[in-house]
Amino acid sequence: GKEEAAAKRQATESARAQAMATKRVEEQPLAKAKQAKASHILLNVSAEKDFEAIEKQLAGWKAILDDAPYHNQEHDFAELAKKHSECPSASRGGALGFFPQGKMVDEFDAVCFSAKTKAIHGPVRTATDAHLIFLHSRIEK
Repeated sequence: GKEEAAAKRQATESARAQAMATKRVEEQPLAKAKQAKASHILLNVSAEKDFEAIEKQLAGWKAILDDAPYHNQEHDFAELAKKHSECPSASRGGALGFFPQGKMVDEFDAVCFSAKTKAIHGPVRTATDAHLIFLHSRIEK
């Protein structure tokens, strides 16, 4: 009787462990993807400002930021984003938090998942706008 009960308990525990493992895998499609953490400053192309004009503005800010020590860059970038970015993230200093690969537009995504972290990249041109991207970190799964 005792051995049978032990075998039954083991089978139950094994089945439970299996179910938990399966559930865990189902719950984490995002966790499997690479993730990046970035902030950005977005300027839209308009009648008054063409790509060249907005890229020149972004490149000017990048040059100033690149000259600053790293510990000042995050703060200064956030201040510029608050003042000038035309993305809703402007209120958070341009912070986008962590996002999985494939979530952002291709041009943006390409920078975030291949370029050097702890650095400012851009101007990055997309169909209707241009970005300055501060790539903070990346999680490679």
